[in-house]
Amino acid sequence: MNKHNAFTLAEVLITLGIIGVVAAMTLPKLIKDYEKRVIEAQLKKTYSDIENLIKRAEVDKGNFEYWDFTTNTNWYEKYFQPYLNAKECSDKDIKYCFLLAENGNARVFRYADGTLVGNSDGHWYNAKKYMLPDGRAILIQPITYEDKDNPGSNWKYVYFAVDVNGAKGPCVMGWDVFMFTLFNYGIHKGIKLGTYLDGGGEVDYKRSTEDLLSNCVKRGGYGCGLLIQRNNWKFPKNYPIKF
Repeated sequence: MNKHNAFTLAEVLITLGIIGVVAAMTLPKLIKDYEKRVIEAQLKKTYSDIENLIKRAEVDKGNFEYWDFTTNTNWYEKYFQPYLNAKECSDKDIKYCFLLAENGNARVFRYADGTLVGNSDGHWYNAKKYMLPDGRAILIQPITYEDKDNPGSNWKYVYFAVDVNGAKGPCVMGWDVFMFTLFNYGIHKGIKLGTYLDGGGEVDYKRSTEDLLSNCVKRGGYGCGLLIQRNNWKFPKNYPIKF
C-alpha cells in the first residue's frame, strides 16, 4: 500500500489564513500606490495637453500674450474648444465633473482640510466647468487685475483647476485636483503649475521646495502639483497631503 504525503485540512486553513492576513495588510498599500501612479501620469499628461493646446491655438489666434483675458470672455470656447472635444457641464451632470456639496449646491472641490470650495469662492464665481472625453474635468477662469503701481496696466492670466481623475474622487485639492495658471506678462509668461501667493505678487513656481512643502496644506493645496513636477512627476516621499 502506497503512502501519500498531503496537507491536513488544518494546515490548509492555517495557510489560507496567513495568506489572507498578509493580503489584508498589503493590498490597501498596493491599491494606494497604483492610484498615485495614475494621478502622477494624469497630472503630467494634463500639463502637456494644456501646453499643446496653447500652441495649437496660437496658430489661429496669434501669440497668447495678446489673447483676451477679461473675465466676461467665453475663454474656453474662443481659444480651446476648436481643438478639444469637451462638453460643458450642466447642472444635471455637474456631479460627474466636480462634486456636489451635502446641501445639493454646486461645489467644485475640497481643500485638504475638508473645507468645501464653492462657486461663490473668489475666482471660481461663475467659473465654467467642462468634462473631457477621458473623464478629466476642468474649470477655467480668466482673471484681470489692475496693477495699482502702474496705472493703466493690468495683470492678466487664466486659472485652470483640473480634476485629473474626474468622477472617481476624492476631488481634493493637492490629491486629484491641481491648479494651473497661464500668465501672459513679464517673467511669468507661459503655463505654470500653482498660482499666485498672498502678498507681493509672488508665484508658486518661484518658491523653494521647502517653502512649498510647508505651505502645501496651509494654502489649500494650490501649489502642491508643483512639488510633484519638481520630483520628476512623482509624489515626494514627504508629500504633505496624506489620505
